[in-house]
Amino acid sequence: MGSASKFSALNTKIQSMRGDLLQQQDYEQLFRLNSTREIAQYLYNNTIYREALKDANLKEIHRGELEIRIRNYGVDRVRSLSFYLKKEYKDLLKAILFRHEVENVQVILRGLSQKRPIQDIKKNLYDTKSYLNLDYDRLLRSDNVDEFILHFQGTILEDAFRNVTKEDVKKREFHIEMNVDYVYFLNLIQKAEKLDKEDRDIVNESVGAFIDFTNGQWIYRAKKNYKLSDEEILNYTLKGGAKLSFNKMKDMIYSNNFDTQFKEFFDKSYRGMLEKDEYIYGQRMISQYLSKKMKEISKKHPMSIAPLIEYVRLLEYENLNIVTVVESAKYKEADKWKYIIPTTTEMRKEGR
Repeated sequence: MGSASKFSALNTKIQSMRGDLLQQQDYEQLFRLNSTREIAQYLYNNTIYREALKDANLKEIHRGELEIRIRNYGVDRVRSLSFYLKKEYKDLLKAILFRHEVENVQVILRGLSQKRPIQDIKKNLYDTKSYLNLDYDRLLRSDNVDEFILHFQGTILEDAFRNVTKEDVKKREFHIEMNVDYVYFLNLIQKAEKLDKEDRDIVNESVGAFIDFTNGQWIYRAKKNYKLSDEEILNYTLKGGAKLSFNKMKDMIYSNNFDTQFKEFFDKSYRGMLEKDEYIYGQRMISQYLSKKMKEISKKHPMSIAPLIEYVRLLEYENLNIVTVVESAKYKEADKWKYIIPTTTEMRKEGR
């Protein structure tokens, strides 16, 4: 069992921080606004995000700046919880935050392959360093694939870029992204091995489900959108899933009746997640499922690592919700709640 003394101060802090999450009335007000600037002004005047926007020019702020400020503030809030953790748990939190560095590398890779302006790429990067002491300016100025890869020598991502070719970066950057994801999940699982059994099991269950969904998205999109062989698709799946084993993935990928087998697996293994014909690529459904699952685990194991993992996810989903609000204002979305991920009990009761 997790020690009450080990998590009492942490859980008290998390409970306080959860009180700062946007409430349903906040979303109702935000959905009435018509522009990024109005949304930023509301967040500044009425929410915890005042701190993230305190030095911003709210009369000129655009979506990209708002999004990155919100995201970076979320990272800072999660990082602040490290104060309440012992070393092995600090290391786990560091491994969780490594996700943002992974996303930075993926954003840079896509940007360079698409020959986007360097300044445009930089605007989308997280302000965080957990494992990679990279000079992003130098990385962005890479003249070729070899120079790009050289930056990762001696880092945790070195193996992810081994044997990468110019063709991979130009046409198959998603292959490299899967390699980078593999390193991230492997590192997370390794850090969990040093925790108490209860907490290790919670992390493995949470990570395992996330890997299943990541593999499901990859397989579905690869089968539908990419001209890849079944062998190639299988080779780029991730290990460590909770229910979608290597053999099950192989059977699914090589099946002559892929759609039926795919849907049957997720209907049975993750009941209630899929809706109609949207299948696994509906990110909102995945996020809702993971949020609900972590809520159940936290309730069952209140004096464990579960409340921390749940809060990290809730904050991530809130960041995504704010982006959704901005997009709804821009595109005049009719069903404004359609892509909102519930982050409070009140929102869940409303069935949003």
